[in-house]
Amino acid sequence: MSDHKPAFPPQRRASRKLPLTERMAAEYVANGGAQCPFCRSSELEGGSQDADGPTIVQKIKCLACGRRWYDVYHLVAVMPDDSEEG
Repeated sequence: MSDHKPAFPPQRRASRKLPLTERMAAEYVANGGAQCPFCRSSELEGGSQDADGPTIVQKIKCLACGRRWYDVYHLVAVMPDDSEEG
């Protein structure tokens, strides 16, 4: 074996982003989805919504840290629209 060392140190792998934990998700839901579950910024952007029966899924992006996740909405009630005439 050679004792030759490379001229440059090997590059480190990019640090992996921490996953969304159950605790982080629970806190996000408890706060009404008002803050990023990763960095707690309120600068959130919602994408289009996909409906599947009583469930709607929406992709969310934090504009502060760049992390993305999906919000899941479930139909739980129906309220009358009092502005309708008739």
